[in-house]
Amino acid sequence: MQGLKRWSTVAVTGAAVIALALTGCSKPASTGDTKQAAGTQTGTPKAAPASLTITPATGAAKISTRPDVKIATDGKVSEVVVTNDKNETVAGAVSDDGVWKPNNQLAYGTKYSVAATATNKDGAPTKATSAFTTMSAPGKTNGVDFYVENGAKVGVGLPIVFKFTYSVPTASRTAVQKAMSIRTSQPIAGAWRWVGSDELHFRPQEYWPAGTKIAVKSGIGGVDMGNGRYGNRDRSLSLTVGPKQILEVDNKTHVAKAYQNDKLLRSMPASLGKRSTPSSSGTMVVINTSQKVTMDSSTYGVTKGMPGYYKEDVYWDVRYTWTGEFVHGAPWSVDDQGNSNVSHGCVNLSTTNAKWFFNLTQPGDLIHIINTVHTVTPNDGFTDWQLTWDNYLKGGTAYTTVQM
Repeated sequence: MQGLKRWSTVAVTGAAVIALALTGCSKPASTGDTKQAAGTQTGTPKAAPASLTITPATGAAKISTRPDVKIATDGKVSEVVVTNDKNETVAGAVSDDGVWKPNNQLAYGTKYSVAATATNKDGAPTKATSAFTTMSAPGKTNGVDFYVENGAKVGVGLPIVFKFTYSVPTASRTAVQKAMSIRTSQPIAGAWRWVGSDELHFRPQEYWPAGTKIAVKSGIGGVDMGNGRYGNRDRSLSLTVGPKQILEVDNKTHVAKAYQNDKLLRSMPASLGKRSTPSSSGTMVVINTSQKVTMDSSTYGVTKGMPGYYKEDVYWDVRYTWTGEFVHGAPWSVDDQGNSNVSHGCVNLSTTNAKWFFNLTQPGDLIHIINTVHTVTPNDGFTDWQLTWDNYLKGGTAYTTVQM
């Protein structure tokens, strides 16, 4: 028994030594934990709240129905909600530079509320609100029209043309141009160019690819268009680009060749403008087609009783200049077609060939005439392709369409 007790005493003593040793080892660890906790308390401070202001400010009145709502912040805009006086949310989007724009024109004389949220770098939100009232309906407006019908199939050379009812002064053109948008089934590089004071064109750098879908929007509703006029309403246009079609006409050979996707479809004898009324050379675009047109020389000063006067109905007409040059049927000049020029500037074809070409043609197809003594006058029709790309850009603004 004594031996047993003696063994137990040793065991207890050993355990105490071990416990003491463990207690001694725990001191430094405890000190380190204290320092770590202190370090957490003195770490990087929280980021300051993001600043946030909205323009127009609360109480602003007579605001355009196509407003730019500016969300100014040193943080990141996370949400912008605009509602009308019926508490209905207005569809719109915020640009990369923090400007909210409505998808469609707002109502006149209506109160709108804006609620915006921005976050700082820690993700903490800052909220701000504003409310403004739009302008009353204007007394004078300006409208826009297109030269093609909605849903049309068009040629690869068609410029997108916005024809305004009234002239747009130079100071207002940037705002008007920004109100236009073009979306396509694939991004396409091109440029805007003003043609006079009442017409804006968009031309792609190269011909439109066949099959391209095009969605055009004129968002001028409520836009200040100068001279006391505001855009009357938004308009939209949807188009599909058909096959590449070009009529090549050579004044020396008196032959017109129709190509589709670079494949020759038909070669046709033609008679062009006689020496006193030459046809125009250049790359022109089909403006429109009409089964019948009454052609009257008095429209350019040759009236009844004067030499060279004429007035008659002409069929299967494909127009490519504003001054009256067409490809059309001319049964009276069949004997001259293919060998001499007898027209007043048009491209004469037989009735059979003219009807075939009429049925083939799309607005925006290309008419390329060579070897005449007269070059088409700029803007006599859609002469955008008469300019090289570099020259087109010199008087225009580069723009790449947005993909649908």
